[in-house]
Amino acid sequence: MTNKGFTLIELMVAIGIMAIVSSVGYAVFSNAQAVGRDGKRKEDLESLRQALIVYQQSPGNNHLYPDTASFNTLVPTYISRMPQDPSTKANYDYQSASPNTTYFICATLENPNASDPHPDCTNPENYEVTPPQ
Repeated sequence: MTNKGFTLIELMVAIGIMAIVSSVGYAVFSNAQAVGRDGKRKEDLESLRQALIVYQQSPGNNHLYPDTASFNTLVPTYISRMPQDPSTKANYDYQSASPNTTYFICATLENPNASDPHPDCTNPENYEVTPPQ
């Protein structure tokens, strides 16, 4: 007599293997998403830095950066839209140091090993962009 089917043990082994493979795949996929969001944050801060450079060099700005309260005046003349954190949809932390000759912009990266904490950023923010030297 020939049986055409699988035994219970064979089915349990196959289901167990699929569960292990899917959990590993999920972990890798989640990490890839976090790396992508961190890349987007770094790109956003670099775009803001470029907009601030153009703002500072524009006539009438006396080679100063906008103060913290007027940071949104960069839109739409210097940047088309104000970038936001891809996870929280919140604006990035911009601080201008009086008399607006320097600034820093901070973001929180999901991978803590991606950057060292900066003294100007508050915990848990761990990525900073400053004016070019």
